[in-house]
Amino acid sequence: MATPVAVDLKGSPMKWITESKDLLGVLLAVVAIALSFSTVIMNRRQSRRAAFLQLHESLTSPDLQRGRRLSIKPLDPATSRPMARRSSP
Repeated sequence: MATPVAVDLKGSPMKWITESKDLLGVLLAVVAIALSFSTVIMNRRQSRRAAFLQLHESLTSPDLQRGRRLSIKPLDPATSRPMARRSSP
């Protein structure tokens, strides 16, 4: 039969880990919270960017641009059509 060998953990990393399990648990929780917070921040940025792009695409559509141009041009009261541009003197 083999005799048990006593393992000296003095100065080894395993001894530090076994003695400071509570500290490691707290550190792991802090890292998890920081990771969650950074994920929320990145998700908010991505949502804002997607909303901006959607708004930009809708405002630059040809139909809306045509409508804006028509609303800016003065209308001829007789025909209710946009007036021809007059040349500058």
